Amino acid sequence: MKAGHFAAIAPDELPAFLESINKNDARLYAPTRIALRLMLLIFVRSSELRTTPWSEINLQTSEWIIPWQRMKRGKLTMNPDQTDHHVCLSLQGLELLRELHHYTGGSTYLFPNQRDHSKPMSGDAIRMALNRMGYEGKMTTHGFRALAMTTLKEKLGYRHETVDRQLAHAQKDKIASAYDRAQFLDECWRALKFDQLRALNIDQALSC
Repeated sequence: MKAGHFAAIAPDELPAFLESINKNDARLYAPTRIALRLMLLIFVRSSELRTTPWSEINLQTSEWIIPWQRMKRGKLTMNPDQTDHHVCLSLQGLELLRELHHYTGGSTYLFPNQRDHSKPMSGDAIRMALNRMGYEGKMTTHGFRALAMTTLKEKLGYRHETVDRQLAHAQKDKIASAYDRAQFLDECWRALKFDQLRALNIDQALSC
């Protein structure tokens, strides 16, 4: 476990974390529970997830494209990155989004504010849910991305380009920036297949 402002659990602690989500299922607001599970599968920043409008997602074609204007590097004052971010969706991720649609499909956002549905979920909602689960100081919203990086790179052996692109990290050189998108998407899909999650014995817990 990594402590501090960006605290994150280790991959070996993931089964216990998922069990904690399951045990707290009845206590968690349904969209918040889905948000926690989605963050384990898609690795976007929590700010990007909670402000995502349904208009960016096509459940029929399994596509989720975040416009560059909403991305962290797209908001830079100098030389913003004008590349839309393609979120790779596993079958589990799609199932969660379809479940979420039953709850919030009539709202603008995937995760509307409970008090004012015209606004997105509060930035503290996921953090407070983690605290209620007993993970205060042990797991943060940023920790989901750190966990993804460690798991995919060190445990499953995926190329750093694939992981960095899915995390929407800045490319360090022109060669990396020119990394073939088709190859990236192909590797990304394979990284999210059930058999890869099964290698960590978490597929059943994620789909509960």
